Amino acid sequence: MFDPVRVPPASLEGLEEYSHIWIIYVFHLNTDLEKLWMEPSRSKVKAKVRVPRLKGGKKGVFATRSPHRPSPIGLTVAKVEAVQGNMILLSGVDLVDGTPVLDVKPYLPYCDSIQEASVPDWVKADSSLAATSVTFSVDFSSALANCWELVKKNTLYSSPSEMKRLIEQVLSWDIRSPSQRNRPHKSLLTSEN
Repeated sequence: MFDPVRVPPASLEGLEEYSHIWIIYVFHLNTDLEKLWMEPSRSKVKAKVRVPRLKGGKKGVFATRSPHRPSPIGLTVAKVEAVQGNMILLSGVDLVDGTPVLDVKPYLPYCDSIQEASVPDWVKADSSLAATSVTFSVDFSSALANCWELVKKNTLYSSPSEMKRLIEQVLSWDIRSPSQRNRPHKSLLTSEN
């Protein structure tokens, strides 16, 4: 939702004619944000970051999509589902709730899609992030049904089973670092769980 004082609803007119938009945003939850405002010799911004697809191997930060960057600006593409007043309803967006948006621009296939673009082999290896399995607790179905009753009129999904498939799809990619994957979660260590 845009602040109508800064972004009048008229500025979104015509955006509903596009299927996708680019979103330029701020990595506001970047844990290194305070380092960005220090004297460069004291900032200690990491030049290399661990890449989940490389099982902890490192690459230069500009060769990755890491949120820990010398500039906290991010770029993502999302599907436009609807434009309503000062709101754009999106799907397929990889932002957390409350992310500050700097700008949106329409996705233009003739200049935004490069057919001959290439990427390194380590980026193509999708199976390197695949989780072995996704299982749901016995209470999950009833919790999902309750959730569905609360949001069904305000959701982009057609049924609880479609929501479950989305959740399963998201959880099937394990983007944690190898050290996080090998360390048991704190909740698994407590006796009541």
